[in-house]
Amino acid sequence: MKHTIKLISINLFIICLFIGTIELCGQLIFYIVKGYPVYSSIHRRLFELHPYLVGRPKNNVAVTHGNKIITSTGEHTRNTGKPFSDNTIKVAVLGGSTTFGTGLSDLDTWPALLQSTLGENYSVINYGVPGYSTVEAIIQLALIVPETKPDFVVMYEGWNDIRNYHDTNLGSDYLSHGMMQYKSLQVPVWTGHTIFERLSEISAIMHFIDKRLDHRTDRRFASGGMDSRDPDPYVDRLYERNLNTMKILVKNMHAYALFVPQILNYSDFKGKTGSRVWTPHIEDDAMPALLDKFNGKMCAVCRENDGDCAVLKEVTVEHWEADDFVDDGHFSRKGGNKFAHMIANRIQQTAKQYTYHPQKLIHHKAHNNT
Repeated sequence: MKHTIKLISINLFIICLFIGTIELCGQLIFYIVKGYPVYSSIHRRLFELHPYLVGRPKNNVAVTHGNKIITSTGEHTRNTGKPFSDNTIKVAVLGGSTTFGTGLSDLDTWPALLQSTLGENYSVINYGVPGYSTVEAIIQLALIVPETKPDFVVMYEGWNDIRNYHDTNLGSDYLSHGMMQYKSLQVPVWTGHTIFERLSEISAIMHFIDKRLDHRTDRRFASGGMDSRDPDPYVDRLYERNLNTMKILVKNMHAYALFVPQILNYSDFKGKTGSRVWTPHIEDDAMPALLDKFNGKMCAVCRENDGDCAVLKEVTVEHWEADDFVDDGHFSRKGGNKFAHMIANRIQQTAKQYTYHPQKLIHHKAHNNT
C-alpha cells in the first residue's frame, strides 16, 4: 500500500512538474511574441467594469502594444490628440471597435484624424469602445454624452448589431450581445465567464486551447448548413427602434445628429463560404448584400425635412480598397483618413448654417439636409 501511494505521489509530482514547465515556457513565449504576459492583455489594461455598459476605458491610462500607443482621457474616452475645451465646437463620436481604433495608435484612428482635419476650433471626443452596439450608444447618449454638451453627435453603427442576426438568445434588450462583451472586453469580473474562460486569461496553456477552439468555431457552421444568407426581421426591427431612440436622445440635448452607415472590407467576404466568430450565423459571401440592406435601415432614420439630423450616405458609394482596412472591417490610417474627411466636410458644411457661441450652436434658419 505504501509503495502504491509513493508511486502515485511520484507520478503526480512528475505530471505537475511537466505541466508547470510547459506553462512557464508558454508564458515566456507569449511574452516574447506579444510583449506582455497572458494575464495582462491589452484589454485588461485598458478597460474596467461598468454596471450598465459592461466595460469602459480606464481613466488616464497609457498602453504600448508593439509600436502602437493607446491612451485614454480623464473622461474615460480615447485620446484624439487635443484636450477637450468648452470654447470650441464639440463633436462626440460613438461606435464600436472601428471608432475606438482597434489595431491603431491614438493619432491614426479616424476620430483623431477627424480632429486633425477639423482643426483647433473643434474638440472631438471619442466615445467608441470595442463591441459597443446601438444599445450601448443609447446608454451613453442618455447618461454620459450630455455632460459634455456636444454640438454634433456622430454615430457609426451597424457591424455590432448585424452580428446578432439569427441569434435565438438575443432578446429585445440585446442580452446575449451584452454577455458576450464580458469576454470581448476582458473586464475583471466572473459574471458571464466559465472557469475555462477565466483560466484562459491567466494561463498560457489554457489560452492556447481557447484560441484553438475559437479557430475551430470560426467556420463552425460551414458544414452544418446553419449559415444564413437571409435578413433577420427581428434584429432589423430592433435596430430601427434603437436608431430612432438615439435620434431622439441627440435631439433632446440640442445637438446635430449625424448617422454614418457601416463600411466593411467587402473583398474579404466575397466568394467565401462559412461564417466568422463575430458574425456566426451569416454566410461570408452574403455579408455585403445583407449589410447594404441593413445600412438602408439607417438611411431612413432621418427625414428630408429634418434640420438637425442627417445620414452620411456618401460613404456607401465611396470606392473602398482593401488597404483602407487592416482586416475585414477596421480602418487603416489610409481608410480612416478618407472616412474622417468625408465626415469633416459634412460637419463643416452644416456648421456654416449656425452661429457659434460658447457651449451652443444657434441655428441661422431652417434648413434641409439630404
